[in-house]
Amino acid sequence: MTSRPRAVRASRARGCVRSGCPHGFTLVELLVVIAIIATLIGLLLPAVQSARETARRTKCSANLRQWGLALLNFHNARGRFPPGGINGWTINPDSYSNLAPFRNDHGNWVVRVLPFTEEQAIYDEIPTRLLVDAPNPLGPVTNDPINQQWITVIRGGRPPPLLGTGRCPSDGYKAGRPFFNYMGVLGPACIPSGCGGGSSEPFPCDLDEYNIRIPFIDAGMCMATDQACKANRPPLLGMFSRLGYHRVRLKDVADGTSKTLLVGESLVGESGHMNDIAEIRGFWAGMDTGTAHGNTIPPINWHIEVDNAVCANPRQHNRFNYHVSMGFRSNHPGGANFVFVDGSVLFLSENIDFFAFQLLGSKADGRVIDTRF
Repeated sequence: MTSRPRAVRASRARGCVRSGCPHGFTLVELLVVIAIIATLIGLLLPAVQSARETARRTKCSANLRQWGLALLNFHNARGRFPPGGINGWTINPDSYSNLAPFRNDHGNWVVRVLPFTEEQAIYDEIPTRLLVDAPNPLGPVTNDPINQQWITVIRGGRPPPLLGTGRCPSDGYKAGRPFFNYMGVLGPACIPSGCGGGSSEPFPCDLDEYNIRIPFIDAGMCMATDQACKANRPPLLGMFSRLGYHRVRLKDVADGTSKTLLVGESLVGESGHMNDIAEIRGFWAGMDTGTAHGNTIPPINWHIEVDNAVCANPRQHNRFNYHVSMGFRSNHPGGANFVFVDGSVLFLSENIDFFAFQLLGSKADGRVIDTRF
């Protein structure tokens, strides 16, 4: 009785030898399977990455739509758009007569539309004196309690809710920091700058050969005397000024609200002044160019990654996203998002006709723009 199972097992063993029993993967077979899986991943990964970037770009468009709506609501409430940046409010920010131009940084347009973005609580934390006559609110921290209170608001990770609509998800630079990815449009405005400052070079629109090549002068644009740099001296080419108070209303947009840029994308970058919060590019409350507003002279997504050898001090060398800090740029492949004055959001190609881009930045140039831009 006990020998039969052994005989059966022996018979089965002999059968396996003759017929070839199933066995595990050989090394060659395993490598083939791995190669197939890797090929499939290689084919699927670009599609996944593309889908993720599409989602990020959609979120960015939604952010811009929110800021466009906030600016329009501000206009409905105040009868004009907010200034791009104020460095001279003294008594009444709505009065032309109470300005002391070129004093100190009193915040940008983002600060002033906070109540229209469901951020009234954050706006209320900003000292009233900051918006009126702070001594140097965005400079180095001093013993002034107003300075310290303001710095606490912005350096303490504030405002957290703003990080949702103020940051483009495609720009992961120092995520969670109080930076900002959207700039008001100055238009094709010439911004003078000294060594180490953000300027529109290598597109210096006041050079004769440049104006011959790009006929801005003929269009009445890109003049070195443009008022974007001057306080309280309208008119402006674009929707915002760099400094001072300029009253811009919807009725001033003679070219049409659907053909005039309001706010566009920017990438966050830092200047050489790493310890000065006022000098951080992308800083959400600052009024410096490349922070709160940019112009349309540098092409979309134009980058310069070399130092400016003209500057003797290495700390003043212009850096990536600093030399053309005025330009609009993004990490989206092929272009950047913009919101127009009518609240619509479009993705403009980095290959857009250069002259058409200047016309879109100007609110009252009187020129016809090809709608296929």
